[in-house]
Amino acid sequence: MWTIRTLNPDGVAARRRGNAHGVDLNRNFAWNWKAIPSSSGETLIPCERRGRDVALRYARLSGLRPRDCFPSPPGSATGYQGHRLGQRAFVVELPGRALRAAEVRRHARAVSEIAEPG
Repeated sequence: MWTIRTLNPDGVAARRRGNAHGVDLNRNFAWNWKAIPSSSGETLIPCERRGRDVALRYARLSGLRPRDCFPSPPGSATGYQGHRLGQRAFVVELPGRALRAAEVRRHARAVSEIAEPG
């Protein structure tokens, strides 16, 4: 697992989701792309069976509310990953603010709990 602080440093500096050209780099993969509104503070639960159970478990463990039956956002890494690689994935939209230490610990524990060996 990789954790990346941001793919969009100029967007962070400007306090917006898109970069200087208005592109949301989190949702700019080359499969099924279209512009969509942003969301935050939710675990986006896939509609399809693959990945659904683990996403619901993550939401419960992390305390981040689930948004049920949310298809992979267009142009997202999760959609690309499922389509091209046949792997399960889900999206966690963290709140648009710094996390408190207790929240970081809850998310770290949730990731540890759902991680599969190998």
